[in-house]
Parts: sequence; structure tokens; C-alpha cells
Amino acid sequence: KMSDDGLDSLLEELDAASPARPKRTSPKAVPVAVVSQPQPGSSKGGAGDNSIDDLLDDLESTSPVASDGDVGKNFSSAHRTTQNNVSEEKPTGAISGGRKGKCYPVYLGGSDCDLGMSPGRACDALRCTKCDFDVIRVVDVKWSEKCDYMFFRNFYPNMDKLKANMIGFKGYCSYACQCTWRSVDTLDTVGSDTRWICSGHTS
Repeated sequence: KMSDDGLDSLLEELDAASPARPKRTSPKAVPVAVVSQPQPGSSKGGAGDNSIDDLLDDLESTSPVASDGDVGKNFSSAHRTTQNNVSEEKPTGAISGGRKGKCYPVYLGGSDCDLGMSPGRACDALRCTKCDFDVIRVVDVKWSEKCDYMFFRNFYPNMDKLKANMIGFKGYCSYACQCTWRSVDTLDTVGSDTRWICSGHTS
């Protein structure tokens, strides 16, 4: 039996005679990926799914979905409320009986003339575009020669004051606004020097 000293000497001789071999190294540590475990209440697997399901069940039990019939009733109710809150606006300036027609040409007339819309009638809806007042008509009188602009400017349409310059005259009619005056006994046009227009007649 070979002694330990002889065995060591033999190994050393073999090492010296054999070619150099790379030294054995210990294997390097391979990193291990750490996989996190799902926490309670998370959305992936485990108890999280159960908690979400429970929450959805609670919501469904406390908030019932309206049926088609209920939706129709709610819509009808809201529609009626909206309609009631909207006031119906009627057009302004509506004239009962139809549209307004205007004289053309515009006529003045004595007390024997018919009134209404021309032709063949004296207009009874006169308005002045200069002073923006309606034109008054007094039957069976004519204006005195004493009349002037300031007289009508101060006293129109006060009939008690205007009578001071009226003269009774059968068949005549006297017209006046706040700036212009005329007396006629027959059917006659207004004329280009007078700013009187027809404000309209109900047809």
C-alpha cells in the first residue's frame, strides 16, 4: 500500500509532466427574476377578482336599471316640462281682419267725400313724416288766414285752442298736424309740398 507521502509525490510529478490546464472556477450566480405575488384587492387573480365581483353585485342591487317603459315616461315628462316653460310669443303688430293696405295716391276730401282707402276716397289714416304726428280732420270748417306754424306748434292737438282759428264752412274739412295745415272742399291729392302719408287701412 502506497503511503500518503508517496501519493503526494506521484501527483506532483504528474502535474509537472502534464500540460497546464485551466483552473476550475466556481459557477457564477445567475440572477433570478423576482415575481411579485398579487396583493389582495388587485385586479389580477386571487381575492381581487372576488372583491370586484362583490362590488359590482352591490352596485347592481342598489342601482336598478330603468326599463324601456320608464325611459319613455321620463322623456315624456321632461318634454312636457320644457314645452310648458317656453312661452308662446305672438307676432306683434298683427291686425285683426287682415293686412294693412295703403292709399296711393293719398287724397284729402271735403265733408261730402267718402273716407277710406283710395282710389275715390279721402284717407282717414294720415300721418306726417316731418313732425311724426297724426293728422287731425275737422268737418265743416276751414282754417283762418291767421293760422301760422307757431299756432299749430303750440296748440296741436288741443281742439279748444285750435277753435280760435276755425271758421265754420259747409262742405269743407280742415286738416292739421303740428307743422302743416290745409282746408279742402273736394277730393284732392296731398301734394308734393305736404309730408303726409297713409299709415295704413285694415283690408
